[in-house]
Amino acid sequence: MTDTENQRAGFAAIIGAPNAGKSTLVNRLTGTKVSIVTQKVQTTRFPVRGIAIEGNAQIVLVDTPGIFTPRRRLDRAMVASAWGGASDADVVVHLIDAASHIASEGKEGQAADRRSAED
Repeated sequence: MTDTENQRAGFAAIIGAPNAGKSTLVNRLTGTKVSIVTQKVQTTRFPVRGIAIEGNAQIVLVDTPGIFTPRRRLDRAMVASAWGGASDADVVVHLIDAASHIASEGKEGQAADRRSAED
């Protein structure tokens, strides 16, 4: 058996609410900055791809725009882009910002926390 027979590769789409940490996760897993990371919501407007390599495995990570309830045409295009990136992947990772989710259930939660948990 040759090394090429042991090699594995696939696409993993990272989906979730805006500012859930999708871009941060992709950057950490690839070991380099491939996606913009900022506090500003909806910075990722189209899918960004990065490759994580571990041994003979290669994972193409697809950082998608945040999924939320769209209100404008640009919003609808970004959400459609996120779902499109997910449909093309071999596996979908749904990332949840646990702190926002927990805060949305308590009194200390901000409006943005509740929106993030609902979307």
